[in-house]
Amino acid sequence: MILSHYPVPVFGWFLTGWAAVPAYADGIAFLAYAVRGIYRLQAGAFWATVAVVTLFSASNVVTIKTRGLMAFYEAMQYPQEKIDYLRSHMYFSDNAFVLMSLLWAALFIGYFLRIRRFFRRPPQDAGTPL
Repeated sequence: MILSHYPVPVFGWFLTGWAAVPAYADGIAFLAYAVRGIYRLQAGAFWATVAVVTLFSASNVVTIKTRGLMAFYEAMQYPQEKIDYLRSHMYFSDNAFVLMSLLWAALFIGYFLRIRRFFRRPPQDAGTPL
């Protein structure tokens, strides 16, 4: 399965191989829930998306700060010569990658907080209809 070749960063370490597949499956299931809920303007899907984006961004920042970007390529089992080539041609540092991740997360969360007014809470149960 192709997903087993891509590591999942989890707060300073990587899920790799077949251990990463359930994480991707959970991510796909969450995205299906989020897309449907956001389309229907459900407040629960809105806040779940904000929480997941915040956690995922924090996980990426912690992982890159503690392990470095090259560790991600190593976890993908890139050949050493390719990793050396990437290291010699990196146009931005780990810190720049962290700053870009934080900027993306801030813009995403800011946008979501701006559109929050369009999401509604589910109506209160008025009783069972006759």
